[in-house]
Amino acid sequence: MINNHTQEFGSSRPYFATAAILIGVGMSALDGSIVNIALPSIVNVLDIEVSSSIWIVNSYQIASAATMLICASLSSRVGEKLFFKLGMLLFTLSSLGCGLSSNFSILVVMRMMQGISYAMMISVGLGLYRTILPANMLGTILGLNAMVFAVGTAIGPALGGFIISYLTWPWLFYINIPLGILAITLSFVF
Repeated sequence: MINNHTQEFGSSRPYFATAAILIGVGMSALDGSIVNIALPSIVNVLDIEVSSSIWIVNSYQIASAATMLICASLSSRVGEKLFFKLGMLLFTLSSLGCGLSSNFSILVVMRMMQGISYAMMISVGLGLYRTILPANMLGTILGLNAMVFAVGTAIGPALGGFIISYLTWPWLFYINIPLGILAITLSFVF
């Protein structure tokens, strides 16, 4: 099968487009684990029960798991590229919403929105690689994708602890905004 973008492989366009997907993967992996370390701080600031704080983590995970297959199906109707861009935009906006949350309920809803937007990005991300890159690079990019996800998941707690030590808990979500803007820009341009 010949890739539609064969003429572009000599240019840097496919690599910038791939970078947009990898940034999204890294952000979503990081966001899945960065909050755990900050739960005691969030509990104190928002004045909630410790037992309720698990919903700050679970709402993200449940929303993403519950909508992954739905998102994969919707993407074939909307178009994978547009669906990824919408997912990245929603993830960035919901990160801002998480940081601006003034109470527990809003934070949980924003985390659910992050989980849904994560499902939007991840459900089409791997498929987009085969559209963007030549077939002989797919093994490499899938390995790189797995590494980015693993690194994002692994550094989340350490980065979360660092942020909580010097800043307030909303900064756990604000760090996604510049990364999201970069990924959105790359995805629209390339």
